[in-house]
Formats: sequence, structure tokens, C-alpha cells
Amino acid sequence: MSDKKQKRVNLSNEKKLEVIKKLQSGVSHQAIMKEYGISSSQCYQLPNNVTKILEVIKDNSIFKTRKNMRACKNADLDSAVFMWFQQMRSRGEPVNGPALQEKALIFNEKLNNSTTFKASSGWLNRFKKRYGISFES
Repeated sequence: MSDKKQKRVNLSNEKKLEVIKKLQSGVSHQAIMKEYGISSSQCYQLPNNVTKILEVIKDNSIFKTRKNMRACKNADLDSAVFMWFQQMRSRGEPVNGPALQEKALIFNEKLNNSTTFKASSGWLNRFKKRYGISFES
């Protein structure tokens, strides 16, 4: 017997849905495990998480490529800042990082006034990554 442990493969949400559809259409677990390189426990657990995966993807199509479904700490704040960002962009007004950080602090005061929240550059980078935002020069 081999003592080698199989390395865990993290599938994107899109791939997870693909696996679930194949399982529902009758493809064997063994074939799927071989094709995607996933463990048996991961293969058998995926159908149990289908509603959670669909819920995450329906909110924002950017989450299709994400591999985990961990939410941010201040979901209300995040969605408010993103809505504001979309409104500014639809009006054609320029939005930059410092403006997003400033607006996040204002929304934080209005929404939940978390004393630990700081609109740091780390928060900004994660926010941009979460929503697929890039600022072109």
C-alpha cells in the first residue's frame, strides 16, 4: 500500500456545477473522480452543496470562477459600496481607489458602524478582486 496522500483539488464553482450535472446525468463517481482528479469524499459531497453553489453564483457571475464560497465580513457594506460603484460608472463618472475607500468608510458609519473596519489598501485590493474591478490608466 502507498502512504501517499492525494492532494486536494479545489474546483471553481463553475466546475463544481459541471460535476454535479454529470452526476445527475448518470456518469459514475469513479469516472468523475478520475476526470477531475478529486477525492471520493469531495465527489460525494458536491451534490449536497448544489443550492449553496447556485445561491453564490446567482448573486454575481464573477463568483463562477471562485473556488471558495467564503463571504466577506461586512456583506452589507460590500454590496452597498459595489452598488454605488456601479451607479458612478453608469453615469460615466470616474471612480478610483481612494474614492472607493472613502465611500466605504461613509457607508460603514451609516450601516453598522463597525469600529474594527478600516478601508485599508488590503480591503480595497480584496474588494476589487471579489467584484472583478480594475482601474485602467
